[in-house]
Amino acid sequence: MNTSDLQDRAKELNCLYQVDEALHVIDKEITEAISDLLDIIPNGWRYSDLCEAEIILGDQIYSRAGLQRTELKQTALIKAYGEIIGEIRVYYTRPVKSDRGIFIAGEMQMLQSIAEKIAMFVTLKKLKPSNIEDETTPDDTEMLKRLQHEYPDMMEWLKNLGLKKREAVQVLRNPLNFRKGETIGKQGAFTSYFILLAKGATKSYIEGPSSKSYSFMLTLPYDFIAMSSLFGKLLFFDGCINSLHCLSD
Repeated sequence: MNTSDLQDRAKELNCLYQVDEALHVIDKEITEAISDLLDIIPNGWRYSDLCEAEIILGDQIYSRAGLQRTELKQTALIKAYGEIIGEIRVYYTRPVKSDRGIFIAGEMQMLQSIAEKIAMFVTLKKLKPSNIEDETTPDDTEMLKRLQHEYPDMMEWLKNLGLKKREAVQVLRNPLNFRKGETIGKQGAFTSYFILLAKGATKSYIEGPSSKSYSFMLTLPYDFIAMSSLFGKLLFFDGCINSLHCLSD
């Protein structure tokens, strides 16, 4: 994989990270979240200055002012529980000349991933928030007290997501501790779980030719960490290493 390929992958991952940032606040209004996405999405494509996005949800069509719809486009359906609830489209507003084709494979995969993230956001918005103060077992209650002492902001964060106490226990049941500099995971390694970062920070980076590394994402507390293989396939960084390192204890 050459430097150009690495730069393309870094753009794609940075775009997905910004999409996650725009959608991680469930209380955000859909129109506000979609507006943020319309500004973010073009940055993930090779020719960002020629790129525009359009998002359709139900009978609502969202786009930036002056959108020029052309035949140079990619589309992905937005589905929730098997039902089509919308569509996301990416256009190049002017012709593009490239020996690699107009769109590259990673961009289509990225568009599908963004469609899945939008579907999840919309689905969570429709769910009625639950009261976190529900019945728990004595063991669960003791565990929550300990976690509230160690991570005082954790329960408030979970409450804002609408989780009940017993649901919070399931999320927090298996706490892990990592040392500074320890590798948390690498692309290609099998994983059937995600990690909720409660304290500290992690750095994601890729290794290219001549063992050069490129950092592309910093994860802070109350962000989820999951490898792409959690979703059944590897989407990015074919042929290079994608690693996640702990920056602080």
